[in-house]
Amino acid sequence: MNILLIGPYPPPLGGNSVHIQRLLSLLQAAHHRVKVLDIFSTNHAASKPAEVLVLTGGVLRKLAKLRAAASNTPPDTIVHIHVSAMRRFKWFAPLLLVLFWRQPKVMTIHSGSFIEQTSTTWIRLYVKQILRWFSQIIVVNEEQIQHLKTLGIPLEKIDVIPAFLPPTPDISGIPPEITTARGNKMLAVTSGYLTPIYHYDLLIDCIAQLDPQKYHFIFSFYNTIDPEYKAHIYGRLEQLNNVSISHDLPPNVFAGILSQSDVYVRTTLTDGDAVAVREALYFNKTVFASDCVKRPAACHLFKTGDSQDLLRLFSDKAENHAQQEAAETQFQRILTVYEKAQRLAHKVEKK
Repeated sequence: MNILLIGPYPPPLGGNSVHIQRLLSLLQAAHHRVKVLDIFSTNHAASKPAEVLVLTGGVLRKLAKLRAAASNTPPDTIVHIHVSAMRRFKWFAPLLLVLFWRQPKVMTIHSGSFIEQTSTTWIRLYVKQILRWFSQIIVVNEEQIQHLKTLGIPLEKIDVIPAFLPPTPDISGIPPEITTARGNKMLAVTSGYLTPIYHYDLLIDCIAQLDPQKYHFIFSFYNTIDPEYKAHIYGRLEQLNNVSISHDLPPNVFAGILSQSDVYVRTTLTDGDAVAVREALYFNKTVFASDCVKRPAACHLFKTGDSQDLLRLFSDKAENHAQQEAAETQFQRILTVYEKAQRLAHKVEKK
């Protein structure tokens, strides 16, 4: 198949961009002809593979490059667009739909914030008109399906596929203080943007009540930073002596840390599917996660925003006994969506 992935490619890091990076590698390994069009990246100076086209320059130059890319894309190419909460994309979407009108189009919506961002009446009507032009829509959780149903999107156009593809852990890049702590203490990891939606205060409240001789906590931040929130969280973390902090670790190094840890903690107030949760389960690690969305069956849940309920899980020393779904099936399900989009496109052509 010919496939064009549209979305961010690392750097910058993020669940969306890392997913595209891994999907590109898997598609290439399966001998598909695939390219990436990075229309969202702000880091144009970074070195990226030859298959990745990054739009650079002013607005007119970017538009010219985008038009050229669309003109050079064969009609039988599957155009797979990856978005998070559609904040920017919904305004940019009509242009893409016009430029790629010939190709079958698939969208993956990664972020749980998509629901909140598309809840007002006129935005709902606008987004509904955008989504109707896609052959298939991939969402990452059941909550997103229910929201799309309220927008009037037919169920046959929607597929739930968690945005998880298997990582390759790199333990050589793990910071020394984490390596030293391993074996002597229980290692607990959390990760995400440095923004209030991740609600790191909840975990910090628990850390203050746990024995520092028994636990070491790793906060791995990446991509987006809210300066005021960063100052607040750092002010609290600096008072703790059993915490390591990292920024923008390479995805495989973060996977290496997860593979060497004991627990992954997800304290978010809202969520999509949380790739890091599935990565931790892939390495057969215990996961403590807020119940703000439906989580994989192997997770141990606590009430969203309730630090005492999270502390209970640490006290119970819950262990992971369930098996995570094989990661390879996610990739095969994406290929099935592509094939479905191709069949629909052929039916339209025959009419």
